[in-house]
Amino acid sequence: MQEPKRARIILRTDSELKEDAQATFEEMGLSLSQGIQLYLREVVATGKIPFEIQTKAARLAAEADEAETQAKEGKRRVYTVTEYKDYLKRLEEESTHG
Repeated sequence: MQEPKRARIILRTDSELKEDAQATFEEMGLSLSQGIQLYLREVVATGKIPFEIQTKAARLAAEADEAETQAKEGKRRVYTVTEYKDYLKRLEEESTHG
């Protein structure tokens, strides 16, 4: 069987993202190249990007909806603005006295 022809992809990104991605893939036992190849194979196999893409506003709205659902189900505590400010004040006092 003949080995597939190799192609080079040149990608520009910021160095911090590249380093973070390399470290993450290394933790998975993969090189950066292997991780990118897995991503491309998944796109080709499924015909879609393997994660949801949203605007920041849409993501925040979805997170707010989820938090509201959890609060109604008793799975998340809801705080008033005053309770939250008191909490932050206590944290600040603990960090300066602590």
